[in-house]
Amino acid sequence: MNAVAFAVATLLAVANAGFLG
Repeated sequence: MNAVAFAVATLLAVANAGFLG
């Protein structure tokens, strides 16, 4: 997997988790 794509996916997941609560 592309390291950049993995970093972006991780940041989106963390941001989404923070947004949901």
